[in-house]
Amino acid sequence: MKDFDLLSPEIQEQIQIIEKEYDSNRASTLKRITSLMQKAKEQTDSRVQAFCHAYLARIYYVEGDMKRFMSHVREGLKLSEVNADSDTASICYNLLGIDATNHGEYPIALEYYEEALKATDHRKSAHGAALVNTGHIYYEIGDFDRALSFCRKGRKYLENGPNTYAYMIELAQEATYDTWSKHLGKAREVINILQSLENSLRKRYPNETFTDLNEVLIYYYDTMQMSKERDEAFLAFADDLSRYNGSYIDYAENINWITDTLMHADRLDYVGRLLSITRRSIMTSGIPHIQLQFLERDIKYHLKINDLVEVHRLESKYFQISCIRNRENLRIYKTNISIHNDMNRLRAEKDRIEDENRRLLHEASIDPLTQLPNRALLNQKAEHYFTMADKNQVMLGVEMLDIDFFKQLNDTYGHQEGDRCLQIVAGILREISTDRIFAARYGGDEFMIIYYDMSDEEILQKAEQIRNRLNQMHIPNEKSKTTGFLTVSQGIRNSVPKHGNRVWDYTYGADYALYKVKKSQKGNIVLLHNAVLDESVLKDAIND
Repeated sequence: MKDFDLLSPEIQEQIQIIEKEYDSNRASTLKRITSLMQKAKEQTDSRVQAFCHAYLARIYYVEGDMKRFMSHVREGLKLSEVNADSDTASICYNLLGIDATNHGEYPIALEYYEEALKATDHRKSAHGAALVNTGHIYYEIGDFDRALSFCRKGRKYLENGPNTYAYMIELAQEATYDTWSKHLGKAREVINILQSLENSLRKRYPNETFTDLNEVLIYYYDTMQMSKERDEAFLAFADDLSRYNGSYIDYAENINWITDTLMHADRLDYVGRLLSITRRSIMTSGIPHIQLQFLERDIKYHLKINDLVEVHRLESKYFQISCIRNRENLRIYKTNISIHNDMNRLRAEKDRIEDENRRLLHEASIDPLTQLPNRALLNQKAEHYFTMADKNQVMLGVEMLDIDFFKQLNDTYGHQEGDRCLQIVAGILREISTDRIFAARYGGDEFMIIYYDMSDEEILQKAEQIRNRLNQMHIPNEKSKTTGFLTVSQGIRNSVPKHGNRVWDYTYGADYALYKVKKSQKGNIVLLHNAVLDESVLKDAIND
C-alpha cells in the first residue's frame, strides 16, 4: 500500500500478516482486519482504512457474502482514489473483475482488469494477479495463446511476491492452458513447480484445503490418456473438496471444467459425486451465471443416467434462473455504472484539488509582478544545480543582474514605469531560459541567473545578449549617468565547485563582481572564477 514505510511498526506488522495469511486462515484474518480498521478510524488514517476495506472485500467474496463484498470494495476504491493508493485500487479492481467474470460479463471484467493494470505499480504482485485474471478472460473466449501469454507475464510478478496462494493459482492456470494447448512438456514443468509449492503449503497449513495440483493432474492425465492416474487425481481432489467448509463460488468454474472432463471420459459415477458435493453451495450462491453453468452440467448428467424426471425438474429450474439472470444483469449494469460515475466524480474532484494546489504552488513560487520564479524557488533551484555541478564536477555560473539608477527611474517616471521596466527585463530573461539557464527575481531591481555546465564564453554570450536586447529598446532614463537610457550591470561567478564550496560562495562571488562593476562602470559585465574575494581577484576577472 502507499506510504507503507510511514506507518508505525505495529501497523506495518499487522498489514504484512494480513497480506500473507488472509487465504490460509480467514477467520483469524477477519478479526485482525476488524481490529486494524478500528485503529485506522481512531487515527483517521484513510490509507489503512482503504487497505482494510479491500481485504474485507476479498474475504466476503470468498465466503459468498456479495452484499458486504460490494460495500467494502466500493469504499476501498473511493479511499484509494482519494489517497492515490494504486496498490489498494488494483486489489479492488481485480475483485470487481472476478465478480464480473463470475456473472459472465467478460467485457466488463476486462475493463476492470485493465484498470487494475493501470492502477498498480508494475513491481507489485497485484499487477501479476491482474495479468493472470486478464489471461483467464482470453481463455473464456477460446484464445489459449493469449491466455498463456498473460499468465506467463503474471508469473514474473507473483513468483517472488508475498502471496503464495496467488502464485499457486497462476501456476495451476498456466499448467491447465498448456495442457489443453497440447504443450505437455511445458505443462509438466509447471506441474512440478506447483507440486513443490503445494507440498510446502500443506506442511505449513495442515488444516487448509489445497485442490489446485490434483485439478491440474486430472486434465493432464486425461490428455495423456492415463485414466488410472486421472481417476486417482480426481479422488484426491474430491476428498479435499469435501473437507472444504467455505463457499464453492471460487471453485465453480473449475468444477465445470472437471465435470466436462469426466463426462467426456464417461466417468458418470465421479460426475455424480462431484455434483453432489458442490450442488447446494453453488445453487444457493445467488449468482445466476454460475448457477446456470452448473445446471447445464447437472442436466447433461441426468440425461446420461436416464433420470428424465430430474431432467424436467432441472430444466424448470434453469428457466426460472434464466429469468432471474435477466434482472440480475440489469442490476449489474446499474452497479457498474454507479461505480463508474462514483470514480469519475472522485477523479474530477481530485483533479480540481490538484489544479488548485498547482495554482497555489505557482503563486507561492512565482513573483507576481515579473512572473519569474521568486526567491523561495530560486533557493531550491540553486541548491539543485550546485549539487549537480559538484557531483558531476562541471562549471556552475551565477550571475547577479541589477538595473542601473533604478531609484532615479522611479523618482523621474513613477513606480508604474519602474514596474514596467522590471517586467521588460524579466521578459528578456525568460527568452534566454533553458534547462541549463534558470532566471529568477532576487529582490527589488536585482535578478539572478544560474548557468549549468557552460563555459565562460557561452555565459558571456548570454550576458551580452541580455544587455544588447535591453540597449536596443532605448528605454529612457534621463537621470542615468551612463547613456541616458535603461541599462543593467552584471556580475558573474563561474567555476567548478571545489571541496568546501557552497551555493553561498557563488552568490557572494557574483554579488562581489556586481559591486565592482557598479563601482567602476555601470552597464558592463564582470566574470570571476575564484571564491576568495579581494582586489587581486579582479586581475583574473573577465571584463566586457
